[in-house]
Amino acid sequence: MDELYDQEIWISLILMCPISTTGDLQNKFPYLDQVIKELMRFYPSSPFIAREASKQVEIGGYVLPRGTWIWFSPRILTKGPKNFPEPDKFRPERFDPNCEEEKQRHPYALIPFGLGPRQSIGVKFSMREMKLTLIHLYQRYLFKHSPSMERPVDLEYGIIPNFKYGVKLRVIKIKS
Repeated sequence: MDELYDQEIWISLILMCPISTTGDLQNKFPYLDQVIKELMRFYPSSPFIAREASKQVEIGGYVLPRGTWIWFSPRILTKGPKNFPEPDKFRPERFDPNCEEEKQRHPYALIPFGLGPRQSIGVKFSMREMKLTLIHLYQRYLFKHSPSMERPVDLEYGIIPNFKYGVKLRVIKIKS
């Protein structure tokens, strides 16, 4: 993905914004929010979501009786060009709140933490942790793809998806 955005600009933006409050973390890094959402679109944390129908429901012309288990993959939702034009391209800008694509997208097109009353209670905490981790890492290191990393990456699915052959990176320490 390093060919899709300029990592040096990314790092300089992070280095220019020291974090002092939770508000800073929430407001000073809008592009980082977009990058995280795009990463979660490509690699959702859960391969499947299961729900039991609490009443008879019709989905796509099929009538499912009460008690039927319904399984679906959040990844499939993110691969449709209706909600995500060019779904195989890594484009964080698609999550810019001012972008027409974002404004027209169905609110449940991206559900990395589930949805409704069973949505993860740790959504805000998880987002903050991801942002803090990325900020701290990018303040200290430069990350490049390793030539030995396969493309496209091969995933294996269990309770959570994993990279079949790991993640191979070149990590370069930034001089202080």
